[in-house]
Amino acid sequence: MSASAKGDFPSRTAAHLAGLTDRAGRLADRLLPRPAPAANTAAERALDLALGTALLLLTAPAVAVAALALTLRRTPGGAWDRR
Repeated sequence: MSASAKGDFPSRTAAHLAGLTDRAGRLADRLLPRPAPAANTAAERALDLALGTALLLLTAPAVAVAALALTLRRTPGGAWDRR
């Protein structure tokens, strides 16, 4: 049950915003129905895991190089050097 259905709000504005949120959610459900939970098959999960791992492996070196570059630009006193 949503908060607007229960009526537990600190103010009229909060109640109004919650009502708008509920209406927007119902409209979105009508226009763009969500797939059934059974649609997430083991193959899709395995593909998501493989793609996520590949993305992590590809971006980790770039993040490490950027962190190293920022570390090298810092002076011993802790201030950043503007070059």
